[in-house]
Amino acid sequence: MAKRQNGKVDLETALKRRKLVAVNQKGLWSSAAIKKETIEGSVGIKTEPTKECRSKTSQKPSVVEQEPKEPIITNSTKRGTATTSALSERMLAKTLSNVQSNQIKIAAAAMTKLHKTCKSCPLTRKQAFKAGAPSLVLKAMSKWGNTELIQIYACATLQLIVLDDLNGAAVPFHGKDMLKAILTAMNYFPESQKVQLVSFTAMSSLFSNTSEFEARHYAEYFVKEVNGIAVCLQTMESYLKDAKVQQGALELLYAMFRVSGCRIPIRVSGAITSVAKAIDSHRQNEDIQEWGGAVMKCFFP
Repeated sequence: MAKRQNGKVDLETALKRRKLVAVNQKGLWSSAAIKKETIEGSVGIKTEPTKECRSKTSQKPSVVEQEPKEPIITNSTKRGTATTSALSERMLAKTLSNVQSNQIKIAAAAMTKLHKTCKSCPLTRKQAFKAGAPSLVLKAMSKWGNTELIQIYACATLQLIVLDDLNGAAVPFHGKDMLKAILTAMNYFPESQKVQLVSFTAMSSLFSNTSEFEARHYAEYFVKEVNGIAVCLQTMESYLKDAKVQQGALELLYAMFRVSGCRIPIRVSGAITSVAKAIDSHRQNEDIQEWGGAVMKCFFP
């Protein structure tokens, strides 16, 4: 099989791309040129948003072409018992090696497999961390920055590693790199609801599952160097009618309020307007009302 050219994307490139993608008055992504560039740049992987409801009787496409089934674990999700056997050391090593492949199909399949096993098996999460999975996943995100499928499963896998109590040591060493990679994905795929949602959830886990001391270590980086708050608020504005994205953003804001380095920047950023819009736009959604109310109490303690 011939090797395909990878799509390495840095934060500056992603920011430029975000500026090119416009949202029309109806909330539809209106830049056909950007949409075409995304599809071609993703080396054949479908990146256009699809309908949430896919027919259960339809034939499943191949692993590279299919849309991921929202590989997201919210902070409120309870850890269950393992439903999938842990990968053997040999199989795990092969999977992590394939994550670094220069062939898009191999890399995408390996990232999907790594996420699936990490999600269902705590032992695999521990083994993956010891084998250097955080660094390898981050490298894959950089290498395949224009591939939506890999970005989604990579963000979700990083979140699982952060969520695992056994792997708390991963955060101090990879926190800044994780934030940069996640925000790069958000900026490069502003039209992808799944990228925005899994990114919010991963960052929320990152801020929620670290000590105050560790969180302060990279909060300044998130606020000042990668302009993270502004990116989050832009996404809230673009996906105002999307309840899942709004809830993910509210959970992130609430998690960030516990970090002293984020409180003042959030207050002066105008985030309270975005929170009020989310609450007003989803009056019948109990989760948004609950999270929105919690964030509002942070503004007015």
